[in-house]
Amino acid sequence: MANQKITDLNKLQKLSKQDLLIVVDRSSTTNASSPTGETMAIEANTLASQLAEIHQGDVGIKLPALADVPNSYEGWAGGYLKITDNPNIAGEHEIEFTDAPGASEMSVPVVNENSEQNFYLKSTDPLSDPASNDANVITDYHVGDVLRRDGLSGKFRHAFSGLPDVGNDTSSAEVIGIIRKLKYVGDEIAYINIAFGGHIKFEIRDPNNNDVHVTGNPRVELEAYDQPNVTPTINTPLQDGKTYFLGPNGSISDYDPAESNLTGVHVSKPLLVATSTTTGVIVNYRGLMCEHSEEPHKFIVEHTASCSNVKVGDILRVKRKIQRFATGYGSSTGGKINEFEGDGEAIRPQYLGTVTGDAPYVMSNAATLDKEDQDLVFDDSYGCDMLGMVIVATTEFFQIQTTGMITFDTPIGQTNSTGADGGDPRSNREGGIFKRGYVYYLDAFDVTPDSEPNTGRTQLSQTIYDYTLAEYSDAFDDPSTASWPDTDMEQVVTGIRPFRNTTIHTPFERDTTSGKVLAYSKPVFYAVSERQILLLNQPAYPPPFDQCNAINPSLATPCLEGAMEEKNLTTTEEPYEKAQANDFLNSAWPTAVARDIAAITHQGWTRNDAEVSEVLAGSYVTDRWMMGSASGTGVTGVWSKA
Repeated sequence: MANQKITDLNKLQKLSKQDLLIVVDRSSTTNASSPTGETMAIEANTLASQLAEIHQGDVGIKLPALADVPNSYEGWAGGYLKITDNPNIAGEHEIEFTDAPGASEMSVPVVNENSEQNFYLKSTDPLSDPASNDANVITDYHVGDVLRRDGLSGKFRHAFSGLPDVGNDTSSAEVIGIIRKLKYVGDEIAYINIAFGGHIKFEIRDPNNNDVHVTGNPRVELEAYDQPNVTPTINTPLQDGKTYFLGPNGSISDYDPAESNLTGVHVSKPLLVATSTTTGVIVNYRGLMCEHSEEPHKFIVEHTASCSNVKVGDILRVKRKIQRFATGYGSSTGGKINEFEGDGEAIRPQYLGTVTGDAPYVMSNAATLDKEDQDLVFDDSYGCDMLGMVIVATTEFFQIQTTGMITFDTPIGQTNSTGADGGDPRSNREGGIFKRGYVYYLDAFDVTPDSEPNTGRTQLSQTIYDYTLAEYSDAFDDPSTASWPDTDMEQVVTGIRPFRNTTIHTPFERDTTSGKVLAYSKPVFYAVSERQILLLNQPAYPPPFDQCNAINPSLATPCLEGAMEEKNLTTTEEPYEKAQANDFLNSAWPTAVARDIAAITHQGWTRNDAEVSEVLAGSYVTDRWMMGSASGTGVTGVWSKA
């Protein structure tokens, strides 16, 4: 057989299925360089099929060595291969790793291809996240944490049970999944695996600690009397068969926050039923928004407000339309008792009404609302009316609790002292808000024009929740340089006036000349502990229609009781208004002293209605007037109807 030219196959650019490969058989017993057997040929297609059957350890190519496959298995144990959804630059689909062949899990890179964080970090986002304690590190995220999708930042962030549907942010309780595993490259978290449903196995990096991040139950109620009510976040093995809920701190919890003694509205949302210490079934049930139930018989009034600056702790009442007479009910214009429509009341002072915006409520006020009406023709104590206390307040809605117990959260900056010397002695850094065992009263706000003397506070103060950590530090941490950020803070943080229209001091005040009540005493709550109160809503004292039942605190004498002297006077003039009566009596009885009473009979007159001042020709009208201040020394007296 003639010699054949042999061409180097390495120079062949590409094989086709029909190309023949020449194989020269060698002797099995010798290593001679010349062939000893028959020369044979095989098609490339057949050769490829046979090579595929050869054991990978001998001939095959390892998967990570392929051009369109990730080059490392690291972090993907138990995973699967998946064809990419989107083609590459060349228009070809490649292979990627995935956690499950379905859509029950997803591993999200901490940083995307544009070097942007896929997860919320506190220092880079203006929104508050109560689950984040660290300022700017991804280590805030743990196995067992619950995630939601933030519509504003376009990132994953912690879900939590409190403050549902607040502001422009997506609901805090809208859960999309639970962190099943953290994937590391070196010591850095590179991917966060989110499980959306089904049976999952939590995987912890530390082989000696397989505990899941779980929020523990708050301290028992008895401990809450002396200590701030905390909700510790702990690592603990799951309990087989136990149901875990959406927690208040961004993780699953071993209790239902809606049934604990946490303050405010919480969502009751079961999330996981454990099947072992490290496994469970995700049950992303619909959440139920609930109030915590320290007091089972309380009642909540909720109002959606398009514009309001109501604050937690405000005492509110319902705005009026019909004014009540001192001797009964009726309209301020006609005295009819069957009217239901009328002009809305003029809120006094006006800023108490602007607080609630377009809501049908107004802040309560212990001050007399008709100070200039010395005769008490109309009820002047209705500012003391109380519907309840605000327990939740946002720019979009607020809630008023009408009865029962309320526990308040510890204000930021008032939990401990950071000063090197232990803090200013003035401070209350143990989380206290109220003075235990004291009754708190409705505060009095000035209703008179600026030109007249004040009868109470002239503006709303801040609440204990309005001060920042920096302001607390400025006031408390260094006694040598301590200063109050404003004039109200000292009374706010020392329990005298922690909220805007309540105070530990009764504002009761009576005019020393006329005996008229200027500010009523209205108990509104009792401090059970430093952070827990019981709503009272007791009647105003003294009762508005019996204002002479109290001892004058200034003169220590009964008010409008026990006349010094009574005198009967007669005139043919029509029944007097207050100014006319004072002119007549000071002239006719210049020696009258305090508590003297004059009965003026107006001959030839009568009233058409006992409730109004309109007079007509008739037989006679008799009015009784009392001297409030002495005039026997030449000082003009002040007479009021007795």
